[in-house]
Amino acid sequence: MEALIETLVVKSPLGHIQLTASADALTEVKFLGQSLGGTTKNHSGSRKNSLLRKAAQELQEYFAKERGLFTIPLSMEGTAFQKMVWKQTAAIPLGSTRSYSELAKRIGAPEARRAVGNALGKNPLPIFVPCHRIVAEGQRLGGFTGGLEIKRWLLKHEEQVPSERRISCS
Repeated sequence: MEALIETLVVKSPLGHIQLTASADALTEVKFLGQSLGGTTKNHSGSRKNSLLRKAAQELQEYFAKERGLFTIPLSMEGTAFQKMVWKQTAAIPLGSTRSYSELAKRIGAPEARRAVGNALGKNPLPIFVPCHRIVAEGQRLGGFTGGLEIKRWLLKHEEQVPSERRISCS
């Protein structure tokens, strides 16, 4: 029997974002359209999956600067190396950045900057696993699945989250 997969589209300041989940975990986030302004209200699509509704709520709280930490269960398919990169990326605090080189060192592969970048490019859960917090040397932006304009927006947004929201959530 195949696992039930459902999707929910959330309107955000970045345009529409599609969330995909199984019954147990969020499995994918896709940027569907860019607006870089606007509201986080009115999500549509499946309303059966309570996990999807919770993910949408947490995402909306993040955009409203009310949430600095996601609690939704995540499931990511990838190689052992990719999962190691994603795990280290998920540990980067809101409002902070790391370079590809720093991340490569943290996973014990200091020469693997390009491989780290490739793994981040395959991150199925941007924002929830904050690959936008990885920058090139000298704080240059580097790449991002949603595009550099979205990466720039996310980094600026996170700088504005009140310090008491950076670690805890409501």
